[in-house]
Amino acid sequence: MFTKKGEGTSITVIVRTTDWKNLQEVKKQYGEIDPLKIILKEDIIEVNGREGYEIIYKDPPMKTREVVFLANGKAYTIKYSTTEDLYATSEEIFDYVINSFVIE
Repeated sequence: MFTKKGEGTSITVIVRTTDWKNLQEVKKQYGEIDPLKIILKEDIIEVNGREGYEIIYKDPPMKTREVVFLANGKAYTIKYSTTEDLYATSEEIFDYVINSFVIE
């Protein structure tokens, strides 16, 4: 996990085994997200030839973006979270992290 001291900004990578077979199952699970969180965007994205599920949501004062990839019976989740006012200025770093992620 990368955390910027004093700002509440973090990037977390989680790898865990899963029963999810496809991104629709991931989307369904995230659709059951805490009702206090405001979903801003959901999409299927492609990074390095692999499709992933992306969700961006607000849980004031935080704004979070998560991308989930499925491979080899595992879910690879990359989560970027920061305060709403810092989100746009840090988003380029998160894009770089996402685009450098390769699952073999």
